[in-house]
Amino acid sequence: METLINKRPIKISRHPKIQERIDDHKKLLEQQLRGTGVNEQGITYLARNNTAHEIRIKKLRERSQTAEANSMTDPLTGLHNRRWFDDELLRRIAEAQRTGRKLWLFFFDLDKFKRVNSRYGHPGGDQILKAVSKLHTRAEEPIARLGGEEFAQLSSEISSEEDIARIMTRYMNELLENTSNVLTTLPIQKGHEQSQKIPFMTMSFGAAEYNGEDGETFVKKANDMMLFAKRRGRNRGYMAETVEGRTVIKPIPKAS
Repeated sequence: METLINKRPIKISRHPKIQERIDDHKKLLEQQLRGTGVNEQGITYLARNNTAHEIRIKKLRERSQTAEANSMTDPLTGLHNRRWFDDELLRRIAEAQRTGRKLWLFFFDLDKFKRVNSRYGHPGGDQILKAVSKLHTRAEEPIARLGGEEFAQLSSEISSEEDIARIMTRYMNELLENTSNVLTTLPIQKGHEQSQKIPFMTMSFGAAEYNGEDGETFVKKANDMMLFAKRRGRNRGYMAETVEGRTVIKPIPKAS
């Protein structure tokens, strides 16, 4: 019977935890191969080989998970992207249908963002977009960047109109705070020195309550509320609430 004593030693880390794993494999192999003629050197080789294989599999799995996470992340802001949002939307709708829990969708868009890009260039616009990633949210309900200056968030933690008003007002205040200093320090694009100054950033906010519609219709409803806020003057919000099975459009008051 082959004793494996002539196999080339496998290079493997001497880290204590890895050595412990090798010892675990040796104990298991000693039981499995008892009476087969495989000597101690052969068992050590097999234990090291099994441990090295485990490490390779773990690294491949980690790389796969990293690649998957990157495919769901907006590279500029670090927020989740449209692909993640589309998957999460379907999951949350299914959950709402199964449990009967309320589900709200928030859409918000940075007002007059094209003026930012014109005056400060795309690097300046990027700095403003990154400010959205600093908005305080619940870890379980993150914001996603859908593209351009448009963002969305799903929430099942809304119990009243006041909750929506508080969230919208907090986001507006934090956006203003996070961007005011940035706007005063950004270099102005050549040829745009006389363009109108932008002292701070505002957002238009839309909110929609799920009412059994498909995902596309649900998204359109929230987006329509955001666009309605823009048409009404920007820096404000509107909601589409379900009342006795009907959709009612209301302005979202800013919380005090």
